[in-house]
Amino acid sequence: MNKKAIILIGLFILIVFIINGGGKKSEIKQEASLQKQPTWQEIKSWEGSGDKNTKSFIIKGTKWRVRYSFMDTSGVKDLGLRGGTFAVFVAKPGIGEIDSVVNTLGSVEDVSYLYRKGEFYLKIIANGDWEISVEDFK
Repeated sequence: MNKKAIILIGLFILIVFIINGGGKKSEIKQEASLQKQPTWQEIKSWEGSGDKNTKSFIIKGTKWRVRYSFMDTSGVKDLGLRGGTFAVFVAKPGIGEIDSVVNTLGSVEDVSYLYRKGEFYLKIIANGDWEISVEDFK
């Protein structure tokens, strides 16, 4: 190949590279696409024993979930009963309870999904130790 042909090929490659933004546009589009994907984000978490009303929290996404685990320490199973109570209710400040997350007897670990946005708090009723986290999908 002669020098002229090599220079023309090099210029052609350079022009194509410049027209395509040097590869940056596709990288930027890919990054923006990844950033727009909603993910589960923990909003608040609590742990404790017995009954409690949490502080309020705000859900901005269209769906959210409550992860919970409960260890029955009531001792009622020793008496032949099914287990201690564990109940979690979603409530709105100034309105009160609007939904039930869980209402069971005995130890449990699970996730419940809800589909509304706004300001909420949790009302927890428990005969034992519990851990709860709220995650927003946004």
